[in-house]
Amino acid sequence: MATMEEIVKQADLLGYRGEKREEYLKQEFKLLAERQEEKEEAERQERKEKEEAEPSTEEHCIELTSSIPVRQRPYPVPYAMRQTLRDELVIVVLLKPLD
Repeated sequence: MATMEEIVKQADLLGYRGEKREEYLKQEFKLLAERQEEKEEAERQERKEKEEAEPSTEEHCIELTSSIPVRQRPYPVPYAMRQTLRDELVIVVLLKPLD
C-alpha cells in the first residue's frame, strides 16, 4: 500500500500541476483512506472471530476488605407492588422444572 509521500512523489513524476495535481492527490488520498479502512475492518473482524473461537480463560482475583460476610436486610417492596410480586412468584414457581 502506498504512503502519502509516495503518492505525492508519483504526482510529481507524472508532471501534474495545479488543479490537475490537486484532483489527482485528492482521488489517491481517498483511495488510500478507503484501503486503510478496509484493512482495519478486516483486522477487527479477524480479532472478533478469534475471540469468538477462543473463549477467554483469564483468571482474576477479587480482593475483599474483610472476610466478614455482608449481612443486610432485603429491600422493602412497596405496598402497591406486593400483589404483582406475589403473582409473579406464583408463575415462577409453577414454571420451575421438576428435578
